[in-house]
Amino acid sequence: MRLRAIALAKSLGDIETLVHALNNVGTAKVVASADESAWAMVERSLVLALAHGFEAHAARAFNNLQTTAVLHRHYRRALEYAERGIAFCEERDLDVYTARLHIRRAYAYIELGRWDEAERDLQRLTQVLALSPMERATSGFVHA
Repeated sequence: MRLRAIALAKSLGDIETLVHALNNVGTAKVVASADESAWAMVERSLVLALAHGFEAHAARAFNNLQTTAVLHRHYRRALEYAERGIAFCEERDLDVYTARLHIRRAYAYIELGRWDEAERDLQRLTQVLALSPMERATSGFVHA
């Protein structure tokens, strides 16, 4: 069913729907298996979103790529997505996505024993960003 959304978006030439479908289907597949073809789907979504100026879709792709990399303990990959995603989101004032990237990067740093870097990310959240209740709760969980 989900692959049909990708095929339909391609057949209609609807790039935005294609970006969304690639992100959703790819992320679900990465969560389930972390195989490289699934990563490639989400990365393709990101490339298309960036090329076509779909900022929210790009921010969501950065978040999904980073989150799934952390989930599978691919920390180098997660930190690379975080770096790129934070820079992208901060330039565009996409605070919710910026906060999520910082929170998950802090978690990766904790897993790697890089305590000072984790603390810096968590402090940045409280100093700069207006957090939603979800981000406040998530950052509190990571910080605890």
